[in-house]
Amino acid sequence: MSNYAEIFNNKTKEARSFPVATFLEVIRFTLQTWFADRRKKATKAISVLAPLMEADLKQMAMKENFLDVQVLGHYEFLVVDGDGEMNYDTKSCSCCMFETIGIPCVHALVVAIKMSINIYSLCSPYYIIDSWRDTYKETIYLVGNEDEWVIPDHISDMVVGILIEKNPIGRPKKKKLGSSAIILLVLF
Repeated sequence: MSNYAEIFNNKTKEARSFPVATFLEVIRFTLQTWFADRRKKATKAISVLAPLMEADLKQMAMKENFLDVQVLGHYEFLVVDGDGEMNYDTKSCSCCMFETIGIPCVHALVVAIKMSINIYSLCSPYYIIDSWRDTYKETIYLVGNEDEWVIPDHISDMVVGILIEKNPIGRPKKKKLGSSAIILLVLF
């Protein structure tokens, strides 16, 4: 799976054929489970950044010994590898990765290490462990019994028609050739 939308679609694929209320219950249960799992991981984490970002920084830091930093100005540095011109004040780099991903690129990381700059001060607040914990702190509650729902009159008075023909969700399925069609193809 390449992204969370694909993972979510795959997880709820079978439930799409269920009645809407049941389908929504599957979605609620799936999200509730994911939130609980992620909340547990976030609570156990002891790093400054979310673990994936922390691992990325450690991997990039291994290149620090192979790169040299030249000071261009008070906030500007050149990382000698061909492309890395980093500005500490604007948190930008000529490779554009620093401002794109929100964590220091290799150039920014090398500058931070060589110039004794706090690496975590260069990271987007979205990757800080407290932000990760805040993302999953909310609880997803059950909807409750349908008989106890308070539905406004303008909604309860609505008339919803029934579909005459149901078109399946997603791409149309390829039609398989029947046995008689295969026999005809073999004869010709």
